Amino acid sequence: NGLAAIFSGTSSITVTVASGSLYGGGGTGNIFYLNGAANPPLTLVQGHTYTFDVSNSSVSGHPLAFKDSGGNAFTTGVTVIGTAGQSGASVVITVPTTGTMPAQYYCTSHGNGMGNLISTIDNDIKTVADNSANITTVASNIGTIAQKATVDEATALAIALGG
Repeated sequence: NGLAAIFSGTSSITVTVASGSLYGGGGTGNIFYLNGAANPPLTLVQGHTYTFDVSNSSVSGHPLAFKDSGGNAFTTGVTVIGTAGQSGASVVITVPTTGTMPAQYYCTSHGNGMGNLISTIDNDIKTVADNSANITTVASNIGTIAQKATVDEATALAIALGG
């Protein structure tokens, strides 16, 4: 999922559910494990697509969903396929490039404690590609301007002498 995911803009995350500490509060309960890590905070890249594989039987009865920073359901770019805990089930999110962003993942049946916070970052690869395209355009325009600005020596002398 590492470098290839950065360039392709896609990542797969395996979701399971097991007992663990809830936000370090000393209590235990069911929490989401993402790629084997207990309810980690997530950093998602704007414009990228993430597929959460929720087909493991331990996820049954624990629907994964997202909230925005105001605590409202975040559904923009989110597609739920199948039922959590059943073969082929997944939750796919394409992180928007502008506007409201996902701020948390959670269980719709058991609340926020099963998940954690989400932060989003700009897509640096896209920024570099956009800047590269702009540099190419500017370089091309400079070449065009240079061609149009070239005058012969006699014309330059006449201009310099006010003629």
